[in-house]
Amino acid sequence: ERAEGQPAVEYGCVVLREVYGDAIARLAAVEDMWKDREPPTPLSSDVIAAGRAIVQGRARGGDDQVPTSASLALGLSDSHATWSAEQSAAVFLIAVEILLDGHADRVGKLGFDKEFPLSVDFVTAASNLRSHCYGIEPKSSFDVKGMAGNIIHAIATTNAIISGLIVLEAQKLLLRGLRQDDDGATLTPWTTFVQHNPTGGRLLQRIKPLPPNPKCYVCSKAQVVMEADTGLMTLGRLVDDVLRKA
Repeated sequence: ERAEGQPAVEYGCVVLREVYGDAIARLAAVEDMWKDREPPTPLSSDVIAAGRAIVQGRARGGDDQVPTSASLALGLSDSHATWSAEQSAAVFLIAVEILLDGHADRVGKLGFDKEFPLSVDFVTAASNLRSHCYGIEPKSSFDVKGMAGNIIHAIATTNAIISGLIVLEAQKLLLRGLRQDDDGATLTPWTTFVQHNPTGGRLLQRIKPLPPNPKCYVCSKAQVVMEADTGLMTLGRLVDDVLRKA
């Protein structure tokens, strides 16, 4: 437990020694657990001291604004780079300092948020220090954000491409309006698909959309008005008796 008046970085060092040093040493001492595999190695005091030195040597900003990223506060701006154990310890200490001094009212209430840089920094540093103790290859903050945030980068990239295409079609409508062909028929925007297997080197396939289906409630102008007693009608009855049987 943090002592009264104890600096946040010093408290962070105590946490590092207990969680990654003493606790790992006690676990490694249980010989029955490591008969068929290598035991973990406790985090050395040299790594903790080096991390603390990095924190003490960091350049501080001139304002009193609380940093939103521990890694950026240390100049670690490349999210694809893998931190050393010493850098991970430093990021951990900075994250603890920002959390305790800048977000004291949220301690114990914060959950992981992939859009909150401090969350990503803390989880990356903590997991990489654990990996260091167990001889596991560390990961970059970009990789950790993807794993902890359950992000499938291929799908995210595809969604970004499609979103861009949607914006382009919207710009055509805003700049040109709905044009007409030689017969006076309104020209509608084309539908663009991203192909899994490019054909002839083309990744995008444009298809002219089908005309509205007059029997479709979405495409047509048909409307259905329903009256129901909200005191008796339940959502289940609405789905079963109305939507599915309509």
